[in-house]
Amino acid sequence: MKPGNTLSPNVIYRDKSVLVVVKPQGMPAQPDPTGAPDALTLAAAGGALYPVHRLDRMTGGVMVFARTRAAAASLSRQLAAHEDGETGKRYLAVVSGMVTEPFICRDFLIRDARLGMARVVTSAAGGKEARLSASPLATASFFGGDVSLLSVRLETGRFHQIRCQLSAHGHPIVGDGKYGSRVRAPLALFAESLSFCHPDTGALVTFRAPAPTDGAFAPFAEFLAARYKGIDGES
Repeated sequence: MKPGNTLSPNVIYRDKSVLVVVKPQGMPAQPDPTGAPDALTLAAAGGALYPVHRLDRMTGGVMVFARTRAAAASLSRQLAAHEDGETGKRYLAVVSGMVTEPFICRDFLIRDARLGMARVVTSAAGGKEARLSASPLATASFFGGDVSLLSVRLETGRFHQIRCQLSAHGHPIVGDGKYGSRVRAPLALFAESLSFCHPDTGALVTFRAPAPTDGAFAPFAEFLAARYKGIDGES
């Protein structure tokens, strides 16, 4: 499966309460002023859906929509809380530079609506706390420079959090010109997995999708093939 090359969200799981899809890169998660086809509208063709979280337009990957109001309340609460190390979203990012050790980012961010960006500030400047952890998986060369494949876990959910924080800590995501990347390529950020307690059963479920193997992910194609061997979407 190559989510970034599909023309519609790929449904990987459905039951009476939840619908899990892989959103293609470049597709809005919900209707926006551009009027472009969006994941929510296309996935809702089979019935009403309720959005419970977002992915940036240029970020592909796993998303969940609720199919009932009760499920929406449960999922929204879980995905906003970041209360433990089990539920939540995990991303893959290809960043500039050689990263060999895990690291944690703790910053304060504000959203600059005029520029459509997030910025690192001090708490005194009204910033909201933003935390994430990143672990290196592999390193390679891309367009003549060192790049690293990171597994990123969000501990808070802020606007452009991963993009802003990784850049602020010296490792902009490849292709992210807005946050300092000098490489012209698709944004190398992918929502690889999503875990939550099912709103009906309370059981912890995890849904995964393979990252693309083009663009800045291409140097890691062999590593990713081994990582996704036998993947079936849900575990």
